Amino acid sequence: MKKIKQLNPTTISIISLCLTLAGCGGKENSPAVQIHEITPNSGDKTLRNFITIKGAHFKKGATVDIGGASCQNPTLFAQQITCTAPTHLHSKSVDVSVTNPGEQATTQSRGFRYLDPPTAVFPHALIFSINPYFINTNQMSPITINGLHFRTGARVTLDGTPCTNVVVRSQYQITCNALIYRTGRVNVMVTHPDESGVPANFPFEILAPIPIRPAPIPAVVFPHAQIIFIDPDFIHANQISAINMRMSKFSVGFKEGQTLFKLLSVGLAS
Repeated sequence: MKKIKQLNPTTISIISLCLTLAGCGGKENSPAVQIHEITPNSGDKTLRNFITIKGAHFKKGATVDIGGASCQNPTLFAQQITCTAPTHLHSKSVDVSVTNPGEQATTQSRGFRYLDPPTAVFPHALIFSINPYFINTNQMSPITINGLHFRTGARVTLDGTPCTNVVVRSQYQITCNALIYRTGRVNVMVTHPDESGVPANFPFEILAPIPIRPAPIPAVVFPHAQIIFIDPDFIHANQISAINMRMSKFSVGFKEGQTLFKLLSVGLAS
């Protein structure tokens, strides 16, 4: 029978060290990666949410996977990783995994929840002033409404009568054309299709138009005609004679300087 050689204490220490490694000359067994907390643990599925993962034994170069897609730009600092979560098609909870270089990984089941986007809530419109302060009845008149929170698709009414050609110039101003067939005070309202609350309203005056009287036409005053010369210089009595008379300042119907007059001189005995 072969005698077993007794090991000295140094050899025993070397063997013990090898047992703590992945075989003698192998790599040291690293402690398991751990995820302690994910902040926030939910977000809008249509947005890229910035998240922070706190845990232990994270190494430089670690990657993060959320719901089967990579979390972008992972950054390690003091045993926490920050990254930007990808968007998702569905509203659901998904797994979050952290993987160190060398394939050592850990997963937190249903660690992040994707949510439907919130319903948009818009403030109600407000009217501060209307220019001009009044319009005349039975006349199409342009008006400008000044206020706040006006949006595309706004509707303008005057006591229920729609304003036409409504243009939202900005969130502060709307222009339109108003036509009302009665006099008195009316309420101008601005509403949006998605509003369920009280619309913006503002008192507005409708006046009867002032009749326009035409100005009187002044009487036409013609200047007196003036005779410049007569040809011939004389005519015979009791005879019809043709004379040319050059004149100025004729009234309508006469051509200056070329009118022919036929005169009958009676009782001019020589």
